[in-house]
Amino acid sequence: MENIKLNEIKKELGNRSPNELIELCLKLSKFKRDNKEFLTYLLFEQDSEAGYVEKVKEEIDEAFTEVSKSSFYLTKKGIRKALKLTQKHIKYSGIKTTEIELLAYFLSHFDIIARSFPRSSVLENLRETQVKRITKALNNIHPDLQHDYLHLIQ
Repeated sequence: MENIKLNEIKKELGNRSPNELIELCLKLSKFKRDNKEFLTYLLFEQDSEAGYVEKVKEEIDEAFTEVSKSSFYLTKKGIRKALKLTQKHIKYSGIKTTEIELLAYFLSHFDIIARSFPRSSVLENLRETQVKRITKALNNIHPDLQHDYLHLIQ
């Protein structure tokens, strides 16, 4: 099956009735959990970004409580799972300030766990990559906001 360009899909959706659009969205949400979660964000949480960030922070807390510290392998696997969750919610939002807040929150938990493995180049690289992402997002927001968020990565 060939993928059709987004512009063509947009035109076709414009030709559909509201009831058909509702049915298409419901079918789409049944196929993949991510689609349903994204639709939930768009419909119910997009209007209150601060509330959304708090819910995601609670999920990050929960993900880090599940991280096993019995071996480096399991710890690394748990951290990557928490990072994947964080990145998924950042992608849903698409707002740079949300990205900065969530990544900084992730790093605050990450630093606590990473102390148990002080010479791990894997964890150091993972942390550095996230700091680079925060710095990149900081460069794309208003200078006044940059100053407010700068303390999160120092």
